[in-house]
Amino acid sequence: GKRCRADSTDAVNSTSGAGASKSVKRSHSAPILEALQKADLPVLESYHNHDQP
Repeated sequence: GKRCRADSTDAVNSTSGAGASKSVKRSHSAPILEALQKADLPVLESYHNHDQP
């Protein structure tokens, strides 16, 4: 009985671990998108400045 309980705890722990690394992946995506947007901003600004007379 005890051994079975330990096994199911291990299963829960590894599921938790998978969820945690998914979370980490997702939080890495946000800064990347933010960085891309920030990188685009100066390009847009200089385009607008160039467009002005």
